[in-house]
Amino acid sequence: MVKGGRQEYTAYALEVARAELARRSRIRSLLNSETQDENQFARSMPTRSSCYIEVWTEKNFEGEHLQIEGPVELSRLTFAELDICDSISSLRVGSAAFVMAFTEPEFKGAMVSFGPGDEIPDLAQLSFDDTIDSLRLVNSLKIFDESRKDKNQNQAAARIPKRSSKKRAGHKKRVVSSQ
Repeated sequence: MVKGGRQEYTAYALEVARAELARRSRIRSLLNSETQDENQFARSMPTRSSCYIEVWTEKNFEGEHLQIEGPVELSRLTFAELDICDSISSLRVGSAAFVMAFTEPEFKGAMVSFGPGDEIPDLAQLSFDDTIDSLRLVNSLKIFDESRKDKNQNQAAARIPKRSSKKRAGHKKRVVSSQ
């Protein structure tokens, strides 16, 4: 874990803070505008991907916080100057995310999975407190779309009758006489 000195922040923390201040400024200016309508307000807001995981170093969503956008495979939870291996105690999964977390780097060791919208305030309840070293973050909507596409293709294939140009072995042609 990176611990800064007095009031020292990581580049990532400064970037997140600046983005949040800019977002709040846009909201404030839109709310103060008399000609603003709801559609204009909705269009002006940046769209946030729903494929993400938020992690905290303390239980109950406290301590240092990091949001990881996906889809992504992280064989080791180390980012520039920030190392969160073995320090995740609570997490929240985005509404379009599926997460597989592993206790060892390179997707090895014990694995636990989390689905869309999961909120785990204390990973100790799953015996996974401070043990996650790598994770796979998958867009669950793409999985759903792919499975639907496969299902539709299979259903279409089942409806098409198979025709064989070859005669079946042992099949004899019957001749019916009208006499």
